[in-house]
Amino acid sequence: MRHGECDIGEERLVVVFLVVLLQELDGAIGDVRGLGMMIGVELIDADGGPDAALCKRVLSSCRERGLLLLNCGSYDNVVRFIPPLVADEGQVRQAAWIFEETLSS
Repeated sequence: MRHGECDIGEERLVVVFLVVLLQELDGAIGDVRGLGMMIGVELIDADGGPDAALCKRVLSSCRERGLLLLNCGSYDNVVRFIPPLVADEGQVRQAAWIFEETLSS
């Protein structure tokens, strides 16, 4: 494989790995959904409603730790993961760890 080419099998493995890691987190996560490398993680409050304030805090804290994420959704409570196609498993693990640590704090 040449530089810049993507191994689709490896890409799918990385995406599945990220989704499984995110679904294991409980409490503030309402849903994990996505298509391909784009994954949305819905953040909810204790009553199950959208939590835009938590989303804003998570994005800010992740950015301080070197993880750039976006928010989306009708209520601005969904964190968007859009890793580059060249992301490897180690980078995905690091991103998931930063996200989990941020969400837990």
